[in-house]
Amino acid sequence: MKQRDIQVLIISANHDIEKMLKKVSYEFLQQYALKFETHREIIIKEFDFIIIEDDKHGLSHLKELKNCSLYDNKPVLIVVEKKKNLASFIEMGVHDYLVKPLHIEELKLKVKSYLRYISVLRESKNSQLQFDALLNNTPYMAWFKNTDSQYIKVNREFREHSGKDDDVIFGRDDSFVWDGKIGETCREYDLIVMNERRQIVFEEVIPGKKGYREFNIYKAPVVDELDEVIGTIGIARDVTELRNKDAKLQMILENIPFAICLKELDGTIIDVNSKFMEYYNKSRESIVGYKISELDKSFNAVIAYEDQTVIKEGCSQKFIRQFELRGEERIAEIYKAPVFDIANKMIGIVALMREVTEDIKTQEHIKRLAYTDFLTGLHNRRSLYKYIESEKAQLNLTVMFMDLDNFKKLNDSFGHHYGDEALLLISKKLISLCEDAFVARIGGDEFVVVWKNLNSETDLMNKINEILLEMKTEFSKGDKTNIISVSMGIVNSKGRDIDVDHLLLQGDLALYRAKEKGKNQFVIYTDDLEKERLFALELEMDLRDAIKNNEITLFYQPQYTCDKQLQGFEALFRWDNPKYQHVSIIDIIKMIEECRMIDEIGDYIIEHSCRFAKKVNEYSTKLLVVSMNISALQIMNHNFVDKFKSLIEKVGVSPSLIGIEITETVLMENMKENTKKLKALKALGVKISLDDFGTGYSSLNYLVHLPLSQVKIDQSFVRGMSQGEEFIRLVKLIVNIAHTLSLPVVAEGVEYEEDLKLLQSLKIDYIQGYYFSKPVCEEEALKLI
Repeated sequence: MKQRDIQVLIISANHDIEKMLKKVSYEFLQQYALKFETHREIIIKEFDFIIIEDDKHGLSHLKELKNCSLYDNKPVLIVVEKKKNLASFIEMGVHDYLVKPLHIEELKLKVKSYLRYISVLRESKNSQLQFDALLNNTPYMAWFKNTDSQYIKVNREFREHSGKDDDVIFGRDDSFVWDGKIGETCREYDLIVMNERRQIVFEEVIPGKKGYREFNIYKAPVVDELDEVIGTIGIARDVTELRNKDAKLQMILENIPFAICLKELDGTIIDVNSKFMEYYNKSRESIVGYKISELDKSFNAVIAYEDQTVIKEGCSQKFIRQFELRGEERIAEIYKAPVFDIANKMIGIVALMREVTEDIKTQEHIKRLAYTDFLTGLHNRRSLYKYIESEKAQLNLTVMFMDLDNFKKLNDSFGHHYGDEALLLISKKLISLCEDAFVARIGGDEFVVVWKNLNSETDLMNKINEILLEMKTEFSKGDKTNIISVSMGIVNSKGRDIDVDHLLLQGDLALYRAKEKGKNQFVIYTDDLEKERLFALELEMDLRDAIKNNEITLFYQPQYTCDKQLQGFEALFRWDNPKYQHVSIIDIIKMIEECRMIDEIGDYIIEHSCRFAKKVNEYSTKLLVVSMNISALQIMNHNFVDKFKSLIEKVGVSPSLIGIEITETVLMENMKENTKKLKALKALGVKISLDDFGTGYSSLNYLVHLPLSQVKIDQSFVRGMSQGEEFIRLVKLIVNIAHTLSLPVVAEGVEYEEDLKLLQSLKIDYIQGYYFSKPVCEEEALKLI
């Protein structure tokens, strides 16, 4: 609760009274903040309470107070030496007195009495202000209530309608005043006004001496000078007559930006707003009193139907109406609702016409955007889903999924703006080639074409071949050239009512397989692709548990000199799971990379290879290097070198006993960055081998600039030596080049003695292959030392 400030003036030659009052004031701190000023003379300042200590000048001080308007009706306490001196003071209107010597308890009672008196004065003043506001500012029924919703003041209009006078009304609530016919709702509104400190307007039927009258009621909170809510003020305007006629609606008609009319049940127009007059281009006088059928005969039947529907249903109805206005086709929403009087009898219809032509155009435009690819103007993925859903009941849907070959290269080489131009050109070609089909762009360089009832296999193949041929497009910019072609996956619904997502999945599978075959290829979906997908999913799940189940093992294939002196081993990954014995290691490694498990399994291979290297060199009298294969995904990892180094340190093996084998494909991913990483490993002492040299984009640049320790010739060259001199000359060339750069050469895949002798004659350095040993487990590898 807020304290009420009380200003006390003390007229005294000393501060004794003030000191006593300060002691007393602590007991009133919760409600009042007493502030004292002691002066010898009267001062011109606003005070709530005056204490005069009688001395020689007491009466003159009191006379001075009486002559000052600031102190009108202010309570005055006289402190006298003897009671016999009181008579003169009382004659001058003194309210009370105390006789010296002063006692603190007596002073406390006096102060308490005066504080109550001052509070009553203030409350009286507030009440008077509230009452004056009500009477002076409203010609309608008005009142003031306290916080308990009890009436404090009402005006003449209120008394006349309630049939009660002030004495009966004062201190009573609505239920009593209105004979129990209203009450709870009024209290609820009062609480909202007071608790939320806001104004509210509502309508209420209040029965009284003037009968059942409907009022538009305004309520607002009343606060005092301390900003505390002390009640509510209310004003009620009698709108009964307006409610039954047209004035109520007129209050809002002109504020609504739509054409509105109010008419009787027979269709005669009672009132309209300016928008309605604008629509018909007529004045109010030429509309009011007429029926719409007299203004516009083209909608007689429609309007009659709408009105009868509203009358029959007894509630609001919405209609759509198309019409021509000044030579343009327009669309409008018509809202019609019945109008009831206070007896709930239908007396008319209010109609609102909202022209929605532009809204509908905007909605249609937004809808087109939602279902259209922004760049090409083709259908988008959402539109594709909708189309297939609507057409999948067709006997035959042929869906062709396309992906542009070399598009990323074009974007990277020529820039994205040029890429967009290329997409526009490709889209135009596709539309021209597939005029009888649904064409959509569903991703960056992904397109889908859907044909209905393309039943002939010959027709399908003709379409495929035509698209493959015509979509192949050459793009040039300066001295750069890029050829865009398409890879396609085709799926046919074959009259099945299939799920759209499943159909799209099948198309993606076929497209993925086409991309595997190379550029400008197509694959038609078969159930075998689905089986392969499910098998791949199962394989992936089992791979994720391989380390936990101790199924990952390493085999080691020894590397020898031509006279069979052991030089080292290559660590080879094996998965000990009988379910996948028929799956090639290459395919399993590919799956490991696709599933992003290469880090986990790669770390396992590195660590166990290092352990084997440490162990095998404990038994060997000469240094044996254990090499392992590193994939592109591993070396592209930003912390590959740090991780490799930490695994070597964890095992405690010398880096000079470790080798890594990389292919040209790995280097091509990011030549500069990967070379930097290889140099860091080489600096540690790790041996670097270029694996499968000659099978990829073989470049002498690799041999010159890479920190290599040796070169490995792919087994395809070794096997080819028995087929002709060309392979022999190639192998000899590779050996000579490597030796020129002081790089030893390892020949892979040596299986026959003839191969060994020939390689020996070509001065090959090391041999790896089944002729000397197949890959063996760790236990068998240790026996080879």
